Amino acid sequence: MLELLYHNVPMDLFTLKENCSLVDQSQNLIDQCHPGATNMKVLNLSAEISEADIPYSQSNRALHGFMHGGCFFSVGDTLTSIMAFFHVENERERTFTMDVSIRY
Repeated sequence: MLELLYHNVPMDLFTLKENCSLVDQSQNLIDQCHPGATNMKVLNLSAEISEADIPYSQSNRALHGFMHGGCFFSVGDTLTSIMAFFHVENERERTFTMDVSIRY
């Protein structure tokens, strides 16, 4: 799984850590791009389930004071994308969201 990340992540845009777990490497990548703005912390990743903590902070709130739906959406989309790597069978395959919906 980690080997696929090395083949799929553009090395000119991102820095990868060496000798770390999938959770640590995923967190490292998240912190370098848009989802990192949520300050999400990955807790667990597998092909079937993933978990992350999202802080309830001013930067993650909507105008009504609750967590912004886009924050939830961004975290969910990010974790789903990483989980998709478990199902990639060849290093030339890429994963990205093609269709998604959310209902609040």
